[in-house]
Amino acid sequence: MTTLALEILPSAQTYFTDVVKNATIFGKQDPGTEFLMESNVSPDVMKTYMCVVCGFVYDEEQGLPDQNIAPGTRWEDIPDTWTCPDCGASKEEFELIEI
Repeated sequence: MTTLALEILPSAQTYFTDVVKNATIFGKQDPGTEFLMESNVSPDVMKTYMCVVCGFVYDEEQGLPDQNIAPGTRWEDIPDTWTCPDCGASKEEFELIEI
């Protein structure tokens, strides 16, 4: 469990509301107010996925700049229509791996 102390600035209120979904928030959520948040999802842990057909590895931290997928792009944010650049397998043919 991760506990964060955050202050929401007025300009970040909309972004924060859209991004934080797997969290329990304690205290006020008004802009400019500090509060504590506990989450099972660590915001800075980048994951790695491997194609079970050919072994191609997608690393969220590195992204795939040559395919216009920026470094830091989460697996969930890659379109479902994306295919493995090496063998053409669908996104469903990838599994989460630990490196």
